[in-house]
Amino acid sequence: MAGAKRPLSEADGNVSGPPPSSKRQAAKSYAGRENDAALYTTLTKGELCQLLRSRHLKISGTKAELVQRLEQHDSNTHTAESSTHVPEHTDAVQGASEERLEFWTICRPLDDITVEKRATYEDYESSEDDEGEGEQMQRLAQTCGTKQCICKKPSNAHPQHRWLLSREGYKTLAHMRYEEAIRNEDNYAEYHFSDFNGYGFQEMMENQLLSFNKEISKKQPSVAALWSLIEGFAFDLPDEMYFHIDDPDHVLATLKLVGGAVFCTLRILKERSLLRPNSSVKNIALVLALLRRNHSEWPSGEEEPELAWCDAAIREAQRSGIEFKGAPFRIQATLREAVHFLFKRSGARSIGGRSYVLETPKDRAAAKANYTFW
Repeated sequence: MAGAKRPLSEADGNVSGPPPSSKRQAAKSYAGRENDAALYTTLTKGELCQLLRSRHLKISGTKAELVQRLEQHDSNTHTAESSTHVPEHTDAVQGASEERLEFWTICRPLDDITVEKRATYEDYESSEDDEGEGEQMQRLAQTCGTKQCICKKPSNAHPQHRWLLSREGYKTLAHMRYEEAIRNEDNYAEYHFSDFNGYGFQEMMENQLLSFNKEISKKQPSVAALWSLIEGFAFDLPDEMYFHIDDPDHVLATLKLVGGAVFCTLRILKERSLLRPNSSVKNIALVLALLRRNHSEWPSGEEEPELAWCDAAIREAQRSGIEFKGAPFRIQATLREAVHFLFKRSGARSIGGRSYVLETPKDRAAAKANYTFW
């Protein structure tokens, strides 16, 4: 109907919109080039031929054909560069991925408090752990959910609190605890065999590793998803029943796979410029330190080669400038002692050698005389 008003959302054919792109306008995006396509039409035929010679192109034809030839060459060159050149907005994309990482505070675990009590109080007896653990756990449970609870608060609001867990990490840890609970025969007043709970934990660990493998196999793995799985391993290990099942080789093989998952994740973080100080992944040091401390509680008390990745992961983070301090308790002193042991007695790092040989040169000479096969 004449005079009827149309919604502003409707396109008006009389309103001049952006003109359709053309080869010449697309070529204008190559700012800074002396052969800007917009200038081609202003050049003489001789000047156009000179440009064509410099690019090893044909110089025959009309002026319009020469201009078209130059534009086509520029278009092909730009396409080739785009396929090999890293886009300038890569940092912006990385920044966007960083913004999606949300970290919350978490109450300091009871086992870390216990470690500090053992180290701080001279009259502290280990029997207090067993006698008071239930009471302490009950007190912590009563604290959570009250005004004193620090759990699930934005990390930015508590910058001094070092115990942090990502939002996805909270979900992963809760899922792992649930999967453990439904495999715990004590929760169902049942008994199958002595290591049933430990093997249930093993099954849960294998499922988590399968989840990790599924995520890492994607074309663009999610940092939040990968890191949450590593957080779960850090906060849920060790498990006493799991570490004491009658198949320790199976457990060690699984923990070695955890180490592989850790290093795969560190590689992804490094590729996305997240393995650095002040990273948006705020608890890298805490998680790696927890993994090291928890795996050091292997029942035999011996250094197992399957667990060597714990120290290696920390060294990898330190090489990227990440500092380990504050949490868990005494982490700085522990790492200083470990690094001191790694130094050869000569004071320099090396591979192999005889720095740990205890016998004197005289003893070695006598030994060689006794062992003729030397």
